[in-house]
Amino acid sequence: MTTISTSTSPSATAAIDCASDGRPMGWIDCQVFRSKQAFDLANVIETKSPTLKIAHAQVAISKRLRHRLRPHQTAQSEIAVKWVAIILSITIPASIIGFLNPEIIIYLLFTGVGIPISFLIIAAPTISLYTILSLWISVLIKAERTKKVILSVVSAISILWILPATINLLAKLSANSEYISGDFSDIARPMIATTIAVRQDVGIYPVKESKCDGFCLHALLTGAADRILMLPTTRPFADIDPEMELLSYRFEKRDSCPLINISSNSSQFSLPRKPGDSRKQPNAAEEARLRISEGQCLIEEKAKLSDADMILSRGQFHSADTRKIYSYSLTADTFSVQRITAHARNAKGEFEPVFRSTTGQYRPLFAPLIPTFVSSGQLHVKPGWLRTKKSLTARRKGVQTSDWVHFLTETLGLDLELNAGDRNQKYRALIETLLESSNPPKASDIIMIDAFFDQLDTWKKPGISIVDGNLVLRILDRPDYPPPSVLHAVTQKVINGGDRQEMSNWVAILLNNLKAGQTWSNDLPVDWGTAIRRISSGFTRIPADYMVPYYDELTEIAANPDMQRHAGEVIAKLHFFGDRAVPTLLDLVYRRLEKAENDNERRELISIYKTGLYGLCLAGETAPTALAPLMDLVQNQSFLLQDKLMVHSLIRMGADPEQLWRKFRNNQLSYENAESEENSRLRFDHMVQRTEMEHWRCPR
Repeated sequence: MTTISTSTSPSATAAIDCASDGRPMGWIDCQVFRSKQAFDLANVIETKSPTLKIAHAQVAISKRLRHRLRPHQTAQSEIAVKWVAIILSITIPASIIGFLNPEIIIYLLFTGVGIPISFLIIAAPTISLYTILSLWISVLIKAERTKKVILSVVSAISILWILPATINLLAKLSANSEYISGDFSDIARPMIATTIAVRQDVGIYPVKESKCDGFCLHALLTGAADRILMLPTTRPFADIDPEMELLSYRFEKRDSCPLINISSNSSQFSLPRKPGDSRKQPNAAEEARLRISEGQCLIEEKAKLSDADMILSRGQFHSADTRKIYSYSLTADTFSVQRITAHARNAKGEFEPVFRSTTGQYRPLFAPLIPTFVSSGQLHVKPGWLRTKKSLTARRKGVQTSDWVHFLTETLGLDLELNAGDRNQKYRALIETLLESSNPPKASDIIMIDAFFDQLDTWKKPGISIVDGNLVLRILDRPDYPPPSVLHAVTQKVINGGDRQEMSNWVAILLNNLKAGQTWSNDLPVDWGTAIRRISSGFTRIPADYMVPYYDELTEIAANPDMQRHAGEVIAKLHFFGDRAVPTLLDLVYRRLEKAENDNERRELISIYKTGLYGLCLAGETAPTALAPLMDLVQNQSFLLQDKLMVHSLIRMGADPEQLWRKFRNNQLSYENAESEENSRLRFDHMVQRTEMEHWRCPR
């Protein structure tokens, strides 16, 4: 029997400790050295014991190691390890900074120079996660370096792809089972219901007033229903209580209509349009006002839910958990679900469900999984998974409208299209009838007149028509009517006509209405302050030379407290009189020095001050006597460059810019939130340059 000696040769000893000869070696070099020594030892052993097969295995291992581990590959491996260390040393601290203070991303984006850093913070969690996971997988894979890198990266991406895809699929299946699967439709067409109740979700905000909204007005105006019952509620899908009170709306012929507020915004109701159909949809609120003017009153009264033939319920059925959407929760509830239901009376007179439709949106995880910083609205960011947006149900075919409009028009088959015809002609006829009557107008009449003029596109060329302009003149001739809201459009029409006598007559009409004061009933929805502002708007484009005969009237207006508050455009016309008007305009400027009792009074005094200063700014070099008092005011009252109107006024009056800068400089630098002197001077020089421009206008 052959035995192996336990004594070792020098080579064998070196194989046990590859560093015993004092040479510094890395781990890979050490393995190469050990393999070489093992080969030498195997040759010695094989000569003594040819039957030992292990020696051949050691030789094979040695050959493979010598073949694989070459010097340049060793260097590449070390470089790769260094790069990984560098990447993680940057991305991990960047991720931590983002987690501790996510808002820093917004700050960096606004600085401009910090944009690259903000992008680094956003990408850092993703880079860190994929790098660490790839390294961990590479430890478990036994293969050559290139294959190991490829397999570890592909495996990491696959894992981070499969995980969110699986979570999304399970969440979608659960939502379909919980929300969608029970939808049905048993509505028989044509649907017969003369009284329709609507339980409508109002969200988390309290309801201040009930309103007949877009569907309500369309249904009543088109005759799709005789009555609409409205119930704004936070629980639109609660069990039906027939005794619950709500408001009913209907049209009824009466001699005098009660005043009811119809909001144009709340009446917006967009019906489906076929491709290529560019017709403008009639405004239901305007149609309702027109109907009221014709004696068909919109009646609001209390009713009970049991009065309805059909009950429609719409609103939010389930809300997403927004706190977890913007987080690293993989199981966040991201489903926002809306539902529409309908209940109709059965043979027994009881309400039973005949329709249910559910739609919604959700925020599935992006695949592959991306940890980053997500926007939570209003310039706020939070750490969280990147998510996409998807609809809970398939997109409908055909013309796209809201689910509510589609249900009303397609499912219920209601014809809600308004046939407006020539609405403006109807308005004009009604106004003509009112003006021909000697009876004073009612509140509803004034609302109708304002609605007509407000919906005219007077700002577009050619502006207000001659017919409508004549209606305005007839209204101004009636002292029991307040002035309409389009006097500025009439002024522009007169200017475009170029008739000086016509303009003189128009100016006289406006001034007479100002001097007359309020001559209409206080019950009408236009007070004296509103009327002054409307008349004042008519003076905006009137050339100042038409005001020459009216100096006394203008100074009288400037002394009137009501006019000071509301007739700034009229008072500013005093600038045409230059130095003659300086005392009157300075009196308004000095109103700023008065002590205000509250914030409203303070704002009012500042408005009056700006009216006087605006007139002096327009006067410019024609009012030099105002220069010294204004310069003293700047110095004594610590005016700042923020008061642009004061700076421009003084420059236009001929103030020396350097002298003016010295006065403003001391005030500006003593201001607690003062900018640097250099920036203040640049801003001042810019204002001086703008004032000297040929077509520059005084700021209002």
